[in-house]
Amino acid sequence: MSIYNGTLSNNFSTQQFNTNKKCNNNNVLTIYKELGKEFIEHFYNTITNNIKDVSHMYQQNTYITHNGVELIGFNQYIEYFKSTLNIHKLEFELKKVDGQPLDKNTLLINIIGKVKANNDNSTITEFSETFILGTFGKNYQITRQIFMTFN
Repeated sequence: MSIYNGTLSNNFSTQQFNTNKKCNNNNVLTIYKELGKEFIEHFYNTITNNIKDVSHMYQQNTYITHNGVELIGFNQYIEYFKSTLNIHKLEFELKKVDGQPLDKNTLLINIIGKVKANNDNSTITEFSETFILGTFGKNYQITRQIFMTFN
């Protein structure tokens, strides 16, 4: 089922992705569409403004695969972006977003779109990105992430 329709709102808050109320009163099975939409808007608006500002959304030992390169944790991910890929700014155009609950505490989200790096139109490429969000205490965080380009 589609959890996101339309474009990202430029007015979406860049405050911490906070789902305390939902974690306390609901589970993913009943709120996955709302939770997925909030996550997608917050993640992509935040990472577009400043890559480092999404760090709070990651579990300390999140498993990340970026075009076949395996990384653990946001610190390795950001280092890979800046040092190896020389990427300091990203822009996204989301085409399709779907998600589904995996259990009462876990959400799977898949995105297809286009990404541009460092304000350079020659870098525009199509991508697929998959997230697994899990609950930790009263918050949802990214536990797994896979990013692939396919141009």
